[in-house]
Amino acid sequence: MSNQPPPPPPSEPQRSGDEPEQVQQPYVPPQQAQPQPMQQQPITPQGAPRHDSSSGPPFNGQQQWNNSGQSLPSGDLSASEARTWSIVAHLANPVASLFSAGWLGFLGPLIVWAIYKDRSPMVRKASAGAFNFSLTLMIGYILLWVVTFITFGLAIFITLPLMFVLWVISLILHIMAAIKAGNNEDYTYPAQIPVLK
Repeated sequence: MSNQPPPPPPSEPQRSGDEPEQVQQPYVPPQQAQPQPMQQQPITPQGAPRHDSSSGPPFNGQQQWNNSGQSLPSGDLSASEARTWSIVAHLANPVASLFSAGWLGFLGPLIVWAIYKDRSPMVRKASAGAFNFSLTLMIGYILLWVVTFITFGLAIFITLPLMFVLWVISLILHIMAAIKAGNNEDYTYPAQIPVLK
């Protein structure tokens, strides 16, 4: 047996003097890139002015334009939308009256008024006038039915034709009002109880 000293324990590899000592860092997974929201490009209708920084806040995609290219406050109706909803308010009464035997004619103008009253003065006036006129007609129909019941049906030969005449007159007036609204003109019904304004 030889008397040789035991081999030295394994050690780290020898470094040269100019290498810096490296410290092992724990593994950190790379962060995922957060998706950036897409920038919405302003879209203006044909003939409408493009936004420049000197004319106020930038276009937000919600802005509307009237027929002359001027911007409207968000929420207001354009001229063509106001005209359309005014026509709908006037014609909703005769259409609803057909399907409800004259009892729900006031509902259409009331719904249009409730939705658009703050978005267009034209629609507000048209729907309020149509509702007020419809309410007046409704009171007339109720009075005619009361007369029919009080007379035990004997007056039905008078009241039923009167109801039909009232319906025809209201149909004619609503159509005239819708035509006026289509021409951007106001129409005032001849007999109305001013409940809505």
